[in-house]
Amino acid sequence: MKYLQMGAVDTLIITDNINMSRITLRCNNCEFTQEMNIKNDELLKFEENLKTKACPECEGMLYIDNKEDIIEYFARLCEESGTELKIVSTDTEEGSQIYKAFKGIAAILRYKLD
Repeated sequence: MKYLQMGAVDTLIITDNINMSRITLRCNNCEFTQEMNIKNDELLKFEENLKTKACPECEGMLYIDNKEDIIEYFARLCEESGTELKIVSTDTEEGSQIYKAFKGIAAILRYKLD
C-alpha cells in the first residue's frame, strides 16, 4: 500500500476474491481520522466493537465515515499514480497461486526500494 501511494508500483495484481473493504474511522468530537482495511465478513463485528471504543485523542465516539470495496480503492489509487491494475480470477492457476502466496495482492515495482 505504501509503495502504491509513493508511485513506485508499475503493475498491481489483485485476485477477484479478495473480499475486503477500506474504511475511514472518524471521531464525532475532534479531527481524528484513521483508515484501515478490514475483511467484509468481520465488518459487522467490527462495527459492534466500535461502539465501545473511544477516540484515542479526545475520548469522543468513533464511527465509520466511509466504506469502499478494496478493489475499487486500489483502482482509484492506481489511476492516480499511473499504475496498471490487473484483476486475476482465482479460477486460474496463476490467480490461485497469487492468492495463496500473497493473500491476493502482488506488485511489480518500477524501481528497487530499500
